Amino acid sequence: MNLFVDIPEEVIIAIAKQLDQKSLCRLIMSSNEFKKLCDTNDIWKYHYYLTIRHKGEITEDSVHIGGFNSHKNIYLYEFDDGEDKFLVKSRNNPSSNRIQNIENNFMWDYRTNVKFIKNLGCDPYIHCTHYQITTNNIIGSGCMYCQSAMIRDAGFVYSKPGTMPKHVWIDDIHKKWKSFNKSKGICNVCQDPTHYDIETLNIPSSCRGFKNYKKVIVKKLLTKNKKDHNLNHFIRLEKKTLADIDSYKKIIAKKVEDIRTCKIYAEQAKGKRKRLEEALNSL
Repeated sequence: MNLFVDIPEEVIIAIAKQLDQKSLCRLIMSSNEFKKLCDTNDIWKYHYYLTIRHKGEITEDSVHIGGFNSHKNIYLYEFDDGEDKFLVKSRNNPSSNRIQNIENNFMWDYRTNVKFIKNLGCDPYIHCTHYQITTNNIIGSGCMYCQSAMIRDAGFVYSKPGTMPKHVWIDDIHKKWKSFNKSKGICNVCQDPTHYDIETLNIPSSCRGFKNYKKVIVKKLLTKNKKDHNLNHFIRLEKKTLADIDSYKKIIAKKVEDIRTCKIYAEQAKGKRKRLEEALNSL
């Protein structure tokens, strides 16, 4: 019984993109169907871009999908009622069994009947209070982390007043942040490339245009394994050296103890000789 026949191809592809590279290789080797779907240059290209996404350039069209708000991503789907096709926005991700329209809760359908179009993203997370900014206490994975010093110096972040609704406060800081970045000639708000959809980033030309991305990734994995092997070799060598040092310390301590004992015996022998000479002189 094939349990995967009812899963849409785009869902399987989405799962393949979320796997690590070794797991992707195992998936490809598990069946001819998975090999046909997942062993493509586009998927290997996606995985290659994952290794260099920190080098990606954020543009006006880059889609923000990560950070603490990643669970609030909005997705675009195509619904087909048999007569017309129309686009629907939903908070349900492509792996969900049930896709519900954001604008009309009564409009929904099963995932198998709906076509996934793309991820529309989410807003950057505004997590910093005025205290956190002024003390530089910004969480490392937060959307503001990359610009923490600039944001602190700009001074547009303030603690939420008790009477102000949270969404109003967030919208105000978001607008001020966007305006600040625009004045600096910076595209978008969050400046962490790892928070953006890879396919919407501007990848450096030196990292594009490979005919076989799978071969490039395998080569990188082999290089990494070689480095790891060399690193493990040096770790073992360091452990052996430290063990040898401990052994030499014990040997030295034993020799010092032997020298101290010899000195005691020498003093005792010297005393005996003196007493013997005194006895002979008294005869």
